[in-house]
Amino acid sequence: MEIKRLSEKVNEIEMPIEMRKRIIRNCVYKKEKYTMRKSNIFTRKPIVALASLSLFVCLTSVSVLAATGKLNGFFKDIKRWDGAVIGTSYEQATDELRLSIIEISDSITIMVEAINPENFPYREIESLSIVDYKIVDMSNKEIESHAITNSVDFTDGKAIIKLSTDKLERGAYKLVVNQFIGSKKADGQLAINGNWEYKFSCE
Repeated sequence: MEIKRLSEKVNEIEMPIEMRKRIIRNCVYKKEKYTMRKSNIFTRKPIVALASLSLFVCLTSVSVLAATGKLNGFFKDIKRWDGAVIGTSYEQATDELRLSIIEISDSITIMVEAINPENFPYREIESLSIVDYKIVDMSNKEIESHAITNSVDFTDGKAIIKLSTDKLERGAYKLVVNQFIGSKKADGQLAINGNWEYKFSCE
């Protein structure tokens, strides 16, 4: 009955058919996640009124989509080749983290800021790092690519990270990041996936 109600709400919004299907799939997945206990740092919390809460979260996501055209992030199991769950990632976080460059010298200093630091999972994260960032020119030609950065403190929803870079020539560029890693002491790591781009120039 709840999923039927959700489908009706989604179908009231004008959007491509595939997007409707994806919203419903994501919400069904969220309901399943709320009704299962996972041994992960971000799911070791008491869960009350699971079915009602999961439906509320999904309908709220639909309302946000109707108003802004954006979907909220969601958790996803990371599975091994044989189907065994070996971890958890947080997907579709592009609109939940803001990336900006605050200094360019021998390295690039960036600030990463959670839009709503009081929200889960950001309130649980104590340190943050960037995975596989790259620098491209305005035609999207890759100029540099690098592996994971050092982990830095994530305090009040903010982190300042220095990115190593070779000497860039004068011109316009884009910094592209597709994944962050959030950590908490004595617990596991959480991959935070999205698509962040920031334009900058070297003089």
